[in-house]
Amino acid sequence: MGEILFREPSLEEFEAVQEVFHDVWDMHIMRETYAAQVFNKNASVIGAYLDGEIIGVISSFMSINKRGKKRWEVDLLAVKKSVQGKGVGTRLVQEAIKRGEALQGDYARALIRIENIGSQKAFERAGFKKQEGIYNLILWQTWSFKERLREVQDITYLPMDTLSYRGLWIEDLFSRERSHDEYKMAINYAQQLAHNEKRDNTGATILNEDVSKLPRSIVKQSANHGKYNWWTVDLKA
Repeated sequence: MGEILFREPSLEEFEAVQEVFHDVWDMHIMRETYAAQVFNKNASVIGAYLDGEIIGVISSFMSINKRGKKRWEVDLLAVKKSVQGKGVGTRLVQEAIKRGEALQGDYARALIRIENIGSQKAFERAGFKKQEGIYNLILWQTWSFKERLREVQDITYLPMDTLSYRGLWIEDLFSRERSHDEYKMAINYAQQLAHNEKRDNTGATILNEDVSKLPRSIVKQSANHGKYNWWTVDLKA
């Protein structure tokens, strides 16, 4: 394989970037969120180029938790099937880390499905470490409620605009013990907020052992998109 170059794709290369994600994940990305990330100084789309052709893409963006920590979210990684297993994924992750360091992130993290061994190896070779705990990726549809909903204390609602969806992330849901009514109100509030902002859905990563704490009615309304691990690397080392 020849020399691989890494750079940010232009707006005009949207179709080529789309082709990579479709080849690997059968996924369609959105033109408007792609354009937003290209112009967002706190986000990054990096392409791997071989002989002028894009053979891999990685996207990342910054988020801030309630403690003020800057997290470089490494969101999507795809390397064309024809060149997988040649280290392209690892090098893309390394390039993403450099962007996060340049933006003075505190740490980078990635949510990787437990059966996605290829991505796990690429991130591990780039310095990421798997964190304890198996998480369920759970999503709820947006909804418009007739009654007025109140925001539940100590819960964070983060807008997430990625290449593939516009969602609302629920964090700190299990930061303390809550009643079933509080869990229901927190998720219903997120559904309403996501609806008002015309987002695709609302969701959370929830530890296996915490799923049973949710009201059964709330779980029944959700869609479980699989089990994942969080992988992280310190950007301040």
